[in-house]
Amino acid sequence: GAEEVSLRIRKCDFKITMNNNNHHTEEISTERLMVRRGQPFTITVVFSAPIFKYLQLLKKTFLTVQTVSHPSKADGIQTKFDISVLLKDQKQWSAALEEQDPFFWTISVNSPVNAPIGQYTLLLRASKSSHLLGNFTLLFNPWCRDDEVFLPNEAQRQEYILNQEGLIYGGTENAVLAQPWDFSQEDIVDICFTLLDVGERHQQDKNRTQRKNPIYICRIVAAMMNCDEFRGILAECGTRQYYDGTPPSKWLGSSPILRQWAASQCKPVRYGQCWVFAAVMCSVLRCLGIPTRVVTGFTWAHNTSSCLSVDEYYDEDGTLLTQDKSTRVWTFHVWNECWMARADLLPKYSGWQALDATCQEKNRSLSFCGPAPVQAIKEGDIEVDYDVCYFFAAINAKCQVWIQTADGLKPVLGSTKYTGNNISTKSVGSERCEDITHNYKYPEGHALYLILLNYINQISRRPGLSSAGTFLSGNPSFLISVTCTLSTFTSHYSCNIYRCISDSSFRDCCAPRNYLNPFLKKQLPLQNLLLNAVSLIQPYHLILAYGVLSPWLQSLTREDRTVPYLQL
Repeated sequence: GAEEVSLRIRKCDFKITMNNNNHHTEEISTERLMVRRGQPFTITVVFSAPIFKYLQLLKKTFLTVQTVSHPSKADGIQTKFDISVLLKDQKQWSAALEEQDPFFWTISVNSPVNAPIGQYTLLLRASKSSHLLGNFTLLFNPWCRDDEVFLPNEAQRQEYILNQEGLIYGGTENAVLAQPWDFSQEDIVDICFTLLDVGERHQQDKNRTQRKNPIYICRIVAAMMNCDEFRGILAECGTRQYYDGTPPSKWLGSSPILRQWAASQCKPVRYGQCWVFAAVMCSVLRCLGIPTRVVTGFTWAHNTSSCLSVDEYYDEDGTLLTQDKSTRVWTFHVWNECWMARADLLPKYSGWQALDATCQEKNRSLSFCGPAPVQAIKEGDIEVDYDVCYFFAAINAKCQVWIQTADGLKPVLGSTKYTGNNISTKSVGSERCEDITHNYKYPEGHALYLILLNYINQISRRPGLSSAGTFLSGNPSFLISVTCTLSTFTSHYSCNIYRCISDSSFRDCCAPRNYLNPFLKKQLPLQNLLLNAVSLIQPYHLILAYGVLSPWLQSLTREDRTVPYLQL
């Protein structure tokens, strides 16, 4: 009992300047402790009375971390851990006594590398007494090798986490304009966590342990960027009437927008467009510790519902007549890329993830897109989470321009537009514009590029056919159904060969239910499949390939090879 009575704490020094510098958070705050997970920080506990038998007392002393909101099993986090001689592994909270004398203890505290980010309270418990030491904020750690957001290149960490000034590109692919933007993170960390709180309440998600996952954080932040329904950060105005707000072109930094949102009790700030959504999201995610950059693509197909064919209709005076106003080809579009490991996917899909906060016309309620692995977009692996198909269609669509005349619709010769050009971002450590199109598309002339290009070019709308896809005419004997995704262009296809029931059923249907059961299944290497036409069937993203199998068709019986070539 004597030790218990003698443990009277005069103060706790969080060594804010030293710790924040060590954790690369001095630009966020110089007055509060901001630390990154998986990396130790040091505190000094000063006692009012001398502690002489500290080893006996140490056995009864524990530290406790808990979320600032009252911890409970439903939505809070509370962890108790002892103070030992050495720090333990990075998978759990731990503390070690670094230095001691009768009047103070210097303690090193380490958080798990997968701890949920958030605002925490630190307490010291000795026997039955508890002492509040103070509050601190825990962030993701791109400097920690075992963190999911670890970025190995220091120059990139400086650019994509710490850089306060940046550039956002717009204009056209032949006349790129650069707009400066202030990505300052100073004093916005509380607003960032308020943003997470509001988003989680809307989604009725009270499990704070989810905040350990950068994918989860990205999706919450993206959902909050542009949604009037649940107090999103920004409102989008499509009429260009900005009299009751600030025109998007007038914003020059993220902090004024976030501060206005917080000061107005979380009412959406008027107004934003794609580059404003991306810029603010970049500031928020960088502040939380996720490496993020702003990306611009020129000639972007928006709201295509994953279709690779977009039509624009004009009258003879050049007035746009397109009925579906939401499906348009934009001169440019701006989104984000975030760096993280994707433990839920194949290792090759870790790295840059595309994230788009601009509203999309989607079948489900969440209107943002991503995070989608950029490598999956490049390979066309449209079944990969999240929303790869939307990005793939937006940068690979073909737009045909039509003129409405007295004689009907006529295509404008030479007016075909291909999307996803000159995808650009600010280069590391300079103001140079870096072209990263090669991250999203295979280079021209590459074998996979030619296959993908053929895939795109064959998507068209024929008279009397559904816009869901292109179908063959004639009377072919076989339908080759390739139910794999585009990623398997690098390996083999699983092909189901169907014999058509009738010519009419072949023309009128777009699902295998109208065919006989497959009479043959075969694994086929890429080089044996010659594509004559490909269609992306909505809404199932089922790829149907019609073509010639050679030389494998020679292995079939003579009866099975009566019509080996399928004509378009």
